[in-house]
Amino acid sequence: GGLAQEHQPRLCACAWSAAATSRPAKKRPGLIRARTVAAKKRPSPLAQLLGGDAPDEAPGAAFTFTLLNDDARLRRSKTVLDELVSVNHDALPEATRTRLKKAADDASKSKKDRAKEALDRHATFVAEQLDAGADAVDLTAELRPRVFVADFDTTRKDKRPGGAVARLEEVVGLLEAAATRHDELVLRIKSPGGAVSDFGLAASLVARLRKTVGLKITATVDVVAASGGYMVACVADRVVAAPFAFVGSVGVVSLIPNIARALDTYEVDVLQFTAGRYKRTVTPLTPPTEEAKIKLQAEIDEVHAAFRDHVGDNREGIDAAGVATGEAWLAALAPEGLVDDLATSGEVLREKFATADVVLVSPGFDRRPKNVLEALAGGAQALRGALLGGAAPAV
Repeated sequence: GGLAQEHQPRLCACAWSAAATSRPAKKRPGLIRARTVAAKKRPSPLAQLLGGDAPDEAPGAAFTFTLLNDDARLRRSKTVLDELVSVNHDALPEATRTRLKKAADDASKSKKDRAKEALDRHATFVAEQLDAGADAVDLTAELRPRVFVADFDTTRKDKRPGGAVARLEEVVGLLEAAATRHDELVLRIKSPGGAVSDFGLAASLVARLRKTVGLKITATVDVVAASGGYMVACVADRVVAAPFAFVGSVGVVSLIPNIARALDTYEVDVLQFTAGRYKRTVTPLTPPTEEAKIKLQAEIDEVHAAFRDHVGDNREGIDAAGVATGEAWLAALAPEGLVDDLATSGEVLREKFATADVVLVSPGFDRRPKNVLEALAGGAQALRGALLGGAAPAV
C-alpha cells in the first residue's frame, strides 16, 4: 500500500544520469514539471555550415516529467465556480448557519484524523520492517510507489526514425534504470497497426520491463489498439479499454500493387538480379509467378501463426484461434479475454492519485537529418526499398 499525500505540493525526484532542472514558474496555473537535458557538445564549424549537429553529439534523450497528481488548476477553477454559484449563507437562520459550520468543522477534523491514523500505521509498519532487517531503499520504494505514464501513439507525426517505437525504447531504458518492482507503468496505446517488425520490437520492449524490473504494466486504450497495437497491449498485465475503443484485429496483410503490364505497354524493361531462390518473390515491377505467390502467402501464414500464439501466450484463458480472425471489435463487445476492464485511461490514473505519484514521462529528443543530403538519402533509400522489395507484411 502506498502512503497517501493529498494536497501537498511535490516535486518528482529526478535521480537520473542527467541532472534535472525545474522549469521557471509561469503566471498561469500549471502542472509540476521537471526536465533532464542531454549533454551536448558545441557543433563543429563544418556541422554548423551543413545546418546540423556535430558528429560527436552525446547520445540519449531529454525527458520531461509531469506530476499528474498536482490538481492546482482544478482547485483554482473549483474555487471560482463555488464563488460564482455560492449560496448566501448570511440569509439563512442563525441556527442553520451554526449547524452548517459545525458539520464542516467535524468533516475537516475527521479527515485530519484519518490522515493521522494512516500515517501512524505506516510508521508502525516501517519500524517493524526495519527491525526485521528489511532493505531501507526497497522499503522506501514500497511506501511511496510511482506510476509512470507513457504514450505509444503511432498516429502522431514524428520526424524521428522509428517514431513511437523509438520513444518507447527510450522510456524502457529509463525505467530499467530508475523504476522498482513496487512501481507501475501505464502505457496509453493509440495505434491501428503497421509493420510486423516494428510492433514486434515494441511488444518485446514491454515484455522486457516485466522481466528485468518486475514492473506491473497496465495498457489503456481510449481510441484504438488494433492489430499491431493489440500485439503491444496484450503483453501488459492488464488491458483496460474505453467501451467504444477498437481492439483485436489479430491478422496479417500484405498489399502490393503490380504495374508490370503497364511497363510492358510502354516497353520498359525491369532488370532484376538475385541470388537465392526466394530472394525476391512478389514485387511491384515484375510479373508474379505462381510459385512466388504461394511462397508469399506461406510467409504471411507463418507471421499470422506467430501473432496468434503471441496473443495466446500473453492472455491467460483466451481462445487465441477464436480471436485470430482479423476482426476488430468494440471493447464492450470484444470476446472474453481480449480486454480485462472497461474504462478510460483518465479513470485508471485517477484511481492511482491517492496512493502513488503519477508521473508522465515524455522523451523529448528529436533526431532530425543532419543536412539536406542525409534527408534526401533517407527518402531515396525508403523509395528504393518499396519499389524493389515489395511491401512487408503488416499487422
